[in-house]
Amino acid sequence: MSEEMLARAKEWCAGLGTVEDGEGSFALSSTAGSTDPVEVAAEEGAIVVRGAVTVDPSGVAPAPNAPPFADVVRGFAVSRAGLLAASVVEAAEGLQVRVELPVHEDGLSRNAFLSAVAEVRKAVEGVRSLVEDFRRQRELLAGLEAMAATSVTEAEPEPLPEAPEPDPEPLPASAPAVAASEPVMAAPVVPPAWTRTHVVPAGGMPTWDAADPTRQPIATLQAGVELQVLEMLGAWAHVRAANGWAGWVDGRILVPSP
Repeated sequence: MSEEMLARAKEWCAGLGTVEDGEGSFALSSTAGSTDPVEVAAEEGAIVVRGAVTVDPSGVAPAPNAPPFADVVRGFAVSRAGLLAASVVEAAEGLQVRVELPVHEDGLSRNAFLSAVAEVRKAVEGVRSLVEDFRRQRELLAGLEAMAATSVTEAEPEPLPEAPEPDPEPLPASAPAVAASEPVMAAPVVPPAWTRTHVVPAGGMPTWDAADPTRQPIATLQAGVELQVLEMLGAWAHVRAANGWAGWVDGRILVPSP
């Protein structure tokens, strides 16, 4: 039955690319060569579509205040629809992120199989973006820690000499009573009008409640959120959203508004 399912899957691949036979499986490469090949294998009661991305281990090594890369990959798989699974394994050329999606025999059809192929190819491209975002986040955290480790010693200003207080002049005997001063109401502080200056880059970005890399991020902004940069402190940017929320982000990766 497995051979029959594999033969049907191979027929459905006609026109999608080049098919290379293997033992109990075949590889499907796109005609344009724009995507990596996917592997189609027959297992007990299912056709499994697999894809893989080779990753440089140095780019996803553990970093302080950053989640393990394997957890990020698993979270990515959970966010996708269906039964897509993802894992990180060691390979001869480094690390591999492997994604796979089964199509069970009772639901196997041409549309279901082709949808699984398309989903695995999209997931492979998504993993590439995920690896780049993870690398950039590690660089951000490393840069913020380096900033915190560099101590800047500021010279304390010398105190000004105290001026002698003049002796009060005596009031004449017939001096009128001094009227009590009325309290002066302070003018209300009106914040500057919000103006969009930047947007959050693709993949989103973490935020902090202070320009301090030793703190944990308080939230993650979604890609495309519009922000106003209020001030810059080194690589830190103090930003405010249209709804009034404010926080600190890595100003180096903000995208200027068109």
